[in-house]
Amino acid sequence: MAPRTHAAAPLRSRRGRSRALARGRSRQVSTDRSRRVRRDRRRRCRADLPAGDLVIRILDPGPLTTVQDLGRGGQLRFGIPPSGPMDRDAFVLANRLCGNADGQAGLECTVVGPRFTAGGPCAIAVTGAEAPVTVNGARARQWATIALAAGDLMRIGAATTGAR
Repeated sequence: MAPRTHAAAPLRSRRGRSRALARGRSRQVSTDRSRRVRRDRRRRCRADLPAGDLVIRILDPGPLTTVQDLGRGGQLRFGIPPSGPMDRDAFVLANRLCGNADGQAGLECTVVGPRFTAGGPCAIAVTGAEAPVTVNGARARQWATIALAAGDLMRIGAATTGAR
């Protein structure tokens, strides 16, 4: 058979592979090394929050509480669904009530909400289905900004109306 001068070169060179095998070396990474590399990567990526950052401590997440943002519109052709919150209008309004950008992440609760404490002073807004909201045992309003101080306990109960 005549050589095909019009054909493209192979995509991968086999030279390095055959030399390594001829020297008695395996091309596979040893199991010990791969575990060590993964462990090191985890250590570097861990988010250690410096003192003073505002956080909430989830005491009881509720059965279907998820972290949502506005999603990834326009990416479906790459196999990425739009995702995002079920009630976009309520989600955007909650972010605006807290002074955040529309697409900032928030907690989305289905039927029963979470119970959490505030790590520092912060603003919370509860929008969407009607549900009992309490801060330190006292009833709080929905569709409004709720100011929490450090250590405040907030609970969002089961939805009474407006859930699916």
